[in-house]
Amino acid sequence: MSNVAFDIASAGFRRALNEGPSVPSRTILHEIEKVETDRAHSMELEAFTQNLLQDIPFVQTMRQGYETDTQSSTDWESAVRWVLSQIREWGRDGNGKIETLRILAVAAYTLDAGGKGLAQVASTIVTPHVCAGLRQLVANVMFVAYFPFDRRLCEAHDAIRDFAGMGQFDKILPRLKHIIFIPPFDFSAYVTLLYNSFSRVLAEEISRKSDLNISALACEVLGENSLNLALDAKDVGLKFVAIANLFNNRRERPVQSSCERELRALLRQVSESDDEIWKSWMKSFFRWPGQYPLLEQALVAELGSMPVSHWVAFIKAPRLSQSYQAAGNFANFSLKFRTTIGNEKFYEFCHLAFRIWDEWDYKEESQPTMYAPVACALDFPVIYYFANQSNDFLDEKEASLLEHINSIELQWFESQDLMGDSRYRILSRLRLLQHARKLKNGEIDALPPLIKADPQPYFRARFHFMEPPLR
Repeated sequence: MSNVAFDIASAGFRRALNEGPSVPSRTILHEIEKVETDRAHSMELEAFTQNLLQDIPFVQTMRQGYETDTQSSTDWESAVRWVLSQIREWGRDGNGKIETLRILAVAAYTLDAGGKGLAQVASTIVTPHVCAGLRQLVANVMFVAYFPFDRRLCEAHDAIRDFAGMGQFDKILPRLKHIIFIPPFDFSAYVTLLYNSFSRVLAEEISRKSDLNISALACEVLGENSLNLALDAKDVGLKFVAIANLFNNRRERPVQSSCERELRALLRQVSESDDEIWKSWMKSFFRWPGQYPLLEQALVAELGSMPVSHWVAFIKAPRLSQSYQAAGNFANFSLKFRTTIGNEKFYEFCHLAFRIWDEWDYKEESQPTMYAPVACALDFPVIYYFANQSNDFLDEKEASLLEHINSIELQWFESQDLMGDSRYRILSRLRLLQHARKLKNGEIDALPPLIKADPQPYFRARFHFMEPPLR
């Protein structure tokens, strides 16, 4: 829908709060009569919304971004005014039927454009009685996949719910990116009304359900406002899906920087919860440096005040065997972080990074054969650590590495590939050490230049005589 449609709906709903013609739709009256005669009656959601749109054709043209004749607009406004007044009066006598409130809420959302008008008037029409009824409706919601006959999709929904219960959020994000959440009209109406009137009640109820799928539906309805809902919630899963949904839905356009305050507050809340959950969050969002720049900017401002264990979790989050681009993105984060916390604390950060890098030693089970020195995400913190050491330390370290390189052929390896890997691991270390010396002497580039693969791999140059002659 266009912004024009949103403006028309917002203005119409605000006018509907004033005195004026109030004419109910036949579809709404017919559905309410069914509830009055049959207490077990439950509204057919899709049929009801379709019939209501046929009764009030102005809604469809409004959603397309333009108004039709004045009479059509007046009929729509009269229907909206009646629905809003009925919602406001619901439950005052203590005998309000919960299904009647459901019908009215869905009717209001159907007559709207994406809930924009309803959001404008919710604080006026949602009384404490209505709030209690909406809370009961939210509590009664059971998640059903939009494509219930798709076995794989249902399994994915079950998996992310279970992983959230175990706090394994790093396993959720890859699945969450490929799942489409389409909130039903009734749930969208409840969320819109409660968020814009009693947001803490909505946050408590969503947290109580502790279902990541329902949290994702609520975030889909609220968009960027879901961050504010997450701040009021106790459920870490809702906080996680609010951030994930925010970035995944806006891959083609940047997220507004106005969200940084909420992101910083959410990171603080999660850091104060459980250490394992924090580790899982770091692996989820910072596995690939540079993927979520606004979230990294928020972390720059908050990480300095967190305990060292949280620093370690962040440093261990990136997949180290990566590209020069990952090293550059992590270097950008590091430089901003140094500005925030100062050189002394930043050296502690780099020392932690050096220890993790030194233990890793460019070894990963999934790493293919190395054909040249490689870059990793922790290149800059390691270089900074070396640059702050004495010249004697650097001389001793460099001599040791060169000795290892020169004596590589004296060691036993099961294959030529393994010997080449060992050599290039040492050269990768030497590359950072030598650039640290340049940085110490006034070099302005934070990282060494791009790596060029050897035109002829080392073991082929040294052992070409072992190959059978060509015939």
